[in-house]
Amino acid sequence: MRAMLVFPECMRVLDFKVKRNYLKLKLRHLKRELEEKEDTDEEEYDDDMSCIDVEVDRERVLECSFEAIHNTSPRVLLTRRLNIVFDEEEGVDAGGLTREWYSILTREIFRADAALFLCAADGITCGFALRNFTSLPDFFAECARALRPGGRFAFLDPARPRFAPFRIGNDIWFHRIVPRIGAALGDAEAYRYLPASTAYLPEPEEMLAMLRRAGFVDLERTTLMLGAVQLITGTRA
Repeated sequence: MRAMLVFPECMRVLDFKVKRNYLKLKLRHLKRELEEKEDTDEEEYDDDMSCIDVEVDRERVLECSFEAIHNTSPRVLLTRRLNIVFDEEEGVDAGGLTREWYSILTREIFRADAALFLCAADGITCGFALRNFTSLPDFFAECARALRPGGRFAFLDPARPRFAPFRIGNDIWFHRIVPRIGAALGDAEAYRYLPASTAYLPEPEEMLAMLRRAGFVDLERTTLMLGAVQLITGTRA
């Protein structure tokens, strides 16, 4: 009975407006606390907006840059300008040295011995795309960098049959008939490029030699479709 008498007096606690006002009050208190904390931080923060001097050796740009700024707070890095100085070089950084430093640094962070990006891929596959690379040695080297030791790759691409009758038939089909079918169905230029692009592929033995130099072992080359397609597989040493 007493609970029934007390409950109506507590209804206001359950009212939506009361809850909303309570939440607004809490938000105001939280905002005030944050503002007070920011004011305190501002007082402690060094108002000296001078540049951050970063002295680097051209032979050790990544290491020197890390040593120079790794103890600097993100807030300082975002609010102060960097002043790049290359060891044993004269000159004032008016922006050009900083741009050069950024350019060198973006290359250095991908350096293999820096180990910032560990080789972790288990496998790499590539289907009918080798003919599109302008530098196969660079592509193979990048594959070797990305693969973990023992990782496997498989490349599938066009090839020219060695048996003369098949080779003649493949040339007629790939260089004459396919472009005409492509022109009738879609983009003629693209289908003329398709057979022409295979001319960039090196001979099989030369390609295998490139892969060996890149650091691959257990290389195998298998021909498919009467020699018109080649499958090359290997293992990262």
